[in-house]
Amino acid sequence: MDPLTAISLASSIVQFIDYSTKLIHGAKEIYCSVTGATEENYRLENVTAEMQTLSMKLLPRQDAQQTEDEQALSRLAAECKILSDQILALLKSIKPKDFNSKRQSVWAALKSNQLELQLNFLMRWSETKTKLEELAKIANEETIRLDVLQGHVRQLRRGVTVTEIGQRAQEQLRELLNLSEAACQAVAQQSILKALAFSDMYGRFEGVEKAHLNTFGWIYGDKPSPKADPDINQHQKDNQSDEDDASVQREKWTNWLSSGNGIFHIAGKLGSGKSTLMKFLCSHPQTKVALQKWAGHRRLVFANFFFWKPGSRLQKSLEGLFRSLLCDVLRGCPELIPEVLPDAWRQAISPTWQTHPSLYFCNEKIRTGFYRLIKLRNVYENHCFCFFIDGLDEYEETGQEDYKSMVKLLHEWTALAPDDVKICVSSREYNVFLNLFSTEKRFRLQELTAADMKRYIKDLLEEIEDQKGRENLIDAIVKKADGIFLWVAVVVKSLRERLEDGYDLPALEKELDTYPKELDPLFTHILKSMSRSAWQKVYQISALIDLLKSYELNLSLFSISFLENFENDPEFAMRDTFPFPSLDADSLRIRQDSMGKRLNGCCKGLLEIRVGETPTSTSAPIVTYTHRSVPEFLQTWKQGADTNLGLDKFNLEIAISQLILAELRATNDRPSNDNKILSLTVRSIIKMRALRSLDQAPFTFLEYLQSTLLEDNSSASDSWKYVIPIAANVSAWFGTGPRLFVTSPFLISVFLGQNSYSVWKIGKTTHHW
Repeated sequence: MDPLTAISLASSIVQFIDYSTKLIHGAKEIYCSVTGATEENYRLENVTAEMQTLSMKLLPRQDAQQTEDEQALSRLAAECKILSDQILALLKSIKPKDFNSKRQSVWAALKSNQLELQLNFLMRWSETKTKLEELAKIANEETIRLDVLQGHVRQLRRGVTVTEIGQRAQEQLRELLNLSEAACQAVAQQSILKALAFSDMYGRFEGVEKAHLNTFGWIYGDKPSPKADPDINQHQKDNQSDEDDASVQREKWTNWLSSGNGIFHIAGKLGSGKSTLMKFLCSHPQTKVALQKWAGHRRLVFANFFFWKPGSRLQKSLEGLFRSLLCDVLRGCPELIPEVLPDAWRQAISPTWQTHPSLYFCNEKIRTGFYRLIKLRNVYENHCFCFFIDGLDEYEETGQEDYKSMVKLLHEWTALAPDDVKICVSSREYNVFLNLFSTEKRFRLQELTAADMKRYIKDLLEEIEDQKGRENLIDAIVKKADGIFLWVAVVVKSLRERLEDGYDLPALEKELDTYPKELDPLFTHILKSMSRSAWQKVYQISALIDLLKSYELNLSLFSISFLENFENDPEFAMRDTFPFPSLDADSLRIRQDSMGKRLNGCCKGLLEIRVGETPTSTSAPIVTYTHRSVPEFLQTWKQGADTNLGLDKFNLEIAISQLILAELRATNDRPSNDNKILSLTVRSIIKMRALRSLDQAPFTFLEYLQSTLLEDNSSASDSWKYVIPIAANVSAWFGTGPRLFVTSPFLISVFLGQNSYSVWKIGKTTHHW
């Protein structure tokens, strides 16, 4: 694109934005003053004609030789053209058929404000206009000098002497260019890594419980210390057979790490502790030591991914697997980025005076980049890769790619570089995994954890003073568990509660006899042992967790503490007499601790408390499942239950709305309007309520939510002052621009196209215009 064309196009865009902004600001005046008079109609016709003329100017000339900056300018012009067409369509439709109809005037006003938000999105307030004006000025005055300067820079980088610049200046410029180039590369690398990463990339890994003290040490020959296990010598004698089996599997494992190839498969029953072991292996220093023997003089690049079926889309998909592994590898080896992602690198490394479009990686580009990495033969001269992938059975199959397809992909990776890429995977003992992975590179976890279980149980039941009786009880638990560590954890938790209730050893043995083998029968036993109100509570909380997870949100422990208030009054959070306004830190902690104890008491190990993000905190107690088998079981048991669970009268969307509103009203230290989770929470509430058609005039819930989130509890008429500053940064809502996240229910309703609330609110404030 020649400079004159660029200047003309930029000028047209600036003219368009200027005129469009004036038009929108004048729209309300038009709507409020329309009387059907010829003067007003004539004004509208003139506006339409001028908009048509401006729109035609925005058509850029197609030029195959355009630079990236010129392409960006053309794209912006195209966006303006689309927006101008929308304005023309709006202008043709704003003439009210009934000039005395207030409703038609309100609808017209809404269209005007929606269009104003779109213009602000395009402009990023006045920033775009300013940049375009600067661009036109530079293109007009500095084109020749910029070309000359760029030529000097290229010559300096090649070491060529530039006669127009002094020797001393050239040396200083070379130093500056080297420094600047390194800084630009670092910025470009971080920009690409940021675009690859996703928020819950390590969520499952961090959520897996750390291995209990002295468990899984057998895999590296670690011996429990006598201080940790005073009876270690006797245990070794009693468990000699288990120790021998562990020794054989240990040798198989360490040989694969230090000198083997291909894929090693850790198989195990549901709840046998596979994820805990994988986290242990990823974190244990001996893993890297053994792998470094395999790597030799080369740099060892290690990455992991933990599939998680109850998690977000990326946590349970191949897209998430590719994205996470590629991001981890390139974070460790940023020098590989230009070869692995050349297009993104050229875009990110462009000179600082050029526009930097936001980086986006589609699934296809990420896969292409990953395979380019695996196929780069020159990379393996100095690098080798090892990937740990947990929970293959937690991958969510698609119509195009099932478990078998996924395993085929993994085998492809190691086949492309058999001496340079190796993978450790874990899964349940599904036939597809047992058939497609080598038995020579596999062990079955449930056959190796008896000693670990005994140590775990002994630590938790240490208050039983009868040592011989305690040992017999431990042996009975391990035998009945049949290698399922989760079964042990649930049963031991129940027995510890019985100890608190005063049970003696014989009573505990009888209690153990009542517990069935395997997890599903155990869960059934636990539910049947609960009171009706307790298992109803479990199903209510389970349903709340599932619905929030579908919106990628967590259920906070604090919000659950209001569940009884909601059952007593489904609108309790909207009452002026709300009894928990702005709790201080001590009161909040006491309420959470009390709810945690009640939850542990009624849920019997099916649910647990972890730490996660909530609308009011980036690190707060949340309620989730003990294991991903729990929701599967609860769903099956509910379908087969003979009794009515009473959930048909429990409205999930209303419950979540009230519990979160209560949490916001009761929390004094709320995050500011740039809180991503709070923004996502408000958006999700509006969407789920809209799907159920829960909100009609006078929109009591949304109004309470709006007033709660506005810092000064502004009146409805004042809410307009929040529109423009937030709309100016609305690009952040779509993942670009300043990191400001909209939390106003009114604005989010506009963005989502939920116009009933917006129309009502605008109509309510019409007399303030």
